[in-house]
Amino acid sequence: MSKNEQRFQKAFLLQMRATFRGNPNQAGRARQMVNYYRKKLEEKN
Repeated sequence: MSKNEQRFQKAFLLQMRATFRGNPNQAGRARQMVNYYRKKLEEKN
């Protein structure tokens, strides 16, 4: 598992947690990270 994959999973978990807690700022930031790493992973494959 690559570093980017690990970061993607961590960001994804952060996003889910922030969303469930109803923290829109953190959820939005986490969503940006998720999208960023998803793009990076797609470029590699």
